[in-house]
Amino acid sequence: MWICFFAAVCGGLDGCNTGGGGSVPADIRAEFNKRIYKNATWGLRVVDSSGKVLIDYNPRYHFFIASTRKIFTVGELLDEVGPNHTYDTAVYSQATIDLSLWTPA
Repeated sequence: MWICFFAAVCGGLDGCNTGGGGSVPADIRAEFNKRIYKNATWGLRVVDSSGKVLIDYNPRYHFFIASTRKIFTVGELLDEVGPNHTYDTAVYSQATIDLSLWTPA
């Protein structure tokens, strides 16, 4: 049996609607209710391999899933800087770096 799990941060469980399926387990609710997420809205869907929805928390909220949102972000960046633009990222270390790990085989 496989399970699909989707959780999106966007607060607490107060005022959210739970759709069909079971309730959110206590350990997951504890994460949802952490102070750091007080202004977040959560969505959670757990589906088993047969397609049966086991948990459907806040199903009516329309989330922008990160993988979809990236399309717009990267598209805008490409429009602004062009496909040939490069960035230099400085890397600082106080340890010895084994460059052989970064050399193609």
